[in-house]
Amino acid sequence: MRRAIICVLLLSVFAQQQAFSKPRGKDATPPAPLVIRVGAIYYDDSEAQYSVINEILSALEKHSPEGRAITFKLAVGTYDEIMNWYESDQIDLAIMNPGPLALLLNKYSQDELRNIFVGIRGMTAAGTSLASKDGATPRSKYNSVMLLNRDAVSREFSSSVTPTDAELIDLVKRKARQKKVHFLFVHPLSTSGYIYPRKVLKDAGIDLDAGDYDITYSHDVSTKQSKPRPQVGQKNK
Repeated sequence: MRRAIICVLLLSVFAQQQAFSKPRGKDATPPAPLVIRVGAIYYDDSEAQYSVINEILSALEKHSPEGRAITFKLAVGTYDEIMNWYESDQIDLAIMNPGPLALLLNKYSQDELRNIFVGIRGMTAAGTSLASKDGATPRSKYNSVMLLNRDAVSREFSSSVTPTDAELIDLVKRKARQKKVHFLFVHPLSTSGYIYPRKVLKDAGIDLDAGDYDITYSHDVSTKQSKPRPQVGQKNK
């Protein structure tokens, strides 16, 4: 398995570039920058995320070892594209979520991945996020949110009642057992948009058939197709 790095910390790369510190003559031509190819999974409306990634990569460029500059080339792709680029040596650094990482763990030994995995960056939830209910401490865990069609909810609860998250989740499980609910999942490798919801259902004894759900390949598409305005049932991971 080739040398590569998962996540956004590349300090170990610098340690491997011993040739950078070799003395050069005063008039020697500086070597060309070392280009590190980075692949990041595309998410809907994620300009803020890519801004953070670029800030980190820019900071690392400024701390290039003496004698040779380092520069990063960022490419954005789908879950499948990032996996393909990674395994075909088209990128040196893969920024991915737990879904693709789980596939790598299944394909390669944990010892192999331990040598190339650097770490996970904790994030602070925005004040408008459901995750902010758990406080402002940076953490690597995040939330999976279930959106329900408001009309479907109103048929089950009185207009004077505001159902709790637990009641909404129980409603989904009950309707799923009765084959009276259709799910919109994002992508088979999406942790919050497919893997975790499927696990919650499976743990409840609910196995979905192919006709019970669609894959939209987009968080935005899933959200828009759940119109009218949805209720929110939250299940923390």
